[in-house]
Amino acid sequence: MKEYTFTIPRITPSLNKMLRTHWAELRKLKHTWGGEVQAATFDHDIPPAKTLEFRRMKIVSYRTSLLDPDNLYGGVKILVDRLVEQGFLYDDRQSCLDLEVSQVKVKKRSEQRTEITIVWREEC
Repeated sequence: MKEYTFTIPRITPSLNKMLRTHWAELRKLKHTWGGEVQAATFDHDIPPAKTLEFRRMKIVSYRTSLLDPDNLYGGVKILVDRLVEQGFLYDDRQSCLDLEVSQVKVKKRSEQRTEITIVWREEC
């Protein structure tokens, strides 16, 4: 079993925020998250996912204001999609990905971040 952990120095948006965002702003946000994933994984030598390779992923959001669970899970879609797009996950369907999302309250905005751990071992 292999495991890689990396940190992105920003928090994922809430689902409510993404639903209310203009399509052009959402496109910019997706581009920004793509760059964040590239920067965070640059020094980690994470191998690309093989066809039908099952991966487990844990996302921990450190944020000053906690979200309700559906807002938290819906907000990580932008991050998960970028990880699929860049080849770190084969697919985001449930048969290929076991996703766990949690959040931790921090006191300062400077402490906000998103930590991602990817573990893989078998085919989906």
